[in-house]
Amino acid sequence: MRVLDYAGFRAELKSGVSGGYLFCGEESYLLRHSLAALRRSLFGESGSDAFNHVRIDASYDRACDIPGAICQLPVFADRRLVELSGLDLSHMKAEATDELCGALALLPDNPQTVLVLCATPYELDVSGMKQRNPKPSKQLTRLGEYLTPVIFDRETPSAIAKWAAAHFAHGGAEADRDAIQTLIARTGCDMFALSGEIDKLCAYGRATGKPITSADVVAMCAVNAEIGAFDFSNAILDGNYDRAFALLTELKKRRAEPVAVLADVTRCCSRIETVSAFAEDGVPPAEIAKKLKLHEYAVRLHLKAAGRAGRERITRALALCSEADRKMKFTSIDGYVIIYRLLASLAAL
Repeated sequence: MRVLDYAGFRAELKSGVSGGYLFCGEESYLLRHSLAALRRSLFGESGSDAFNHVRIDASYDRACDIPGAICQLPVFADRRLVELSGLDLSHMKAEATDELCGALALLPDNPQTVLVLCATPYELDVSGMKQRNPKPSKQLTRLGEYLTPVIFDRETPSAIAKWAAAHFAHGGAEADRDAIQTLIARTGCDMFALSGEIDKLCAYGRATGKPITSADVVAMCAVNAEIGAFDFSNAILDGNYDRAFALLTELKKRRAEPVAVLADVTRCCSRIETVSAFAEDGVPPAEIAKKLKLHEYAVRLHLKAAGRAGRERITRALALCSEADRKMKFTSIDGYVIIYRLLASLAAL
């Protein structure tokens, strides 16, 4: 299976793209940047073509005609672009996967079409590809038979510093190494957040005609601490819903996928219920930790949350999570609206 990273895909854009690509990975900024670059390579600087650019969001259009979109001929042009998203690959049944692969198998016979399937980091597991000997997941292996995976990994701090310097230069401003390091320390490594701050600093630099300094960064850029992997679920675990709401607002601003945020809430409630059930059966915390492959300290936090909530409230919380999951999959309600309502319901229990 041929696999590309961000740099590999940029090189492919120069030599010419063809067939289908599977965009996946954690760095959504690079994914969107690459998608925009692909549009420009096919349709010129405007990056758009009303007749030959098709966007299909399967979460809204469940009866979408993917084979028809692939086989359609271009209008007054040589190439077409089909962007496909919203398939929820993590919950896709075998029959649906077979149907999708049957459609993707049409790509070699339709060289006029370039197709990009965009997957969120949480619906397609690419963690096995980071190992020294890559081990793609079953779903990635299957899709890799028809599409070229392009994995957008999080950049290292040193790579982000180089990118920031280039972004400053592109914006018509100059920033020294200390200023860039200060910016990353204050804003974090989220490239969407950094991009916005750099654009602001570039505007200031162009207006003053002076290089950006660390003092400028401190004066103009707010501290934007990174949200840790477990901060959101820990706020729920602690029953601190004021913090949970604040973190949810920050996650939305950072474009975290609603389905992943809901998964955090559900996982937290489910573990509280599971740990509580073991404890009621007389299983000691150390044994629970061993069975669930958790740290014993984490088990004791879950037990504390279970004691605070009680069995009835835990059961009700899981039912609310299940209902939120159903709404996210089968209704057109905004995902974050669903999660805000869920948190409000959990706080009221």
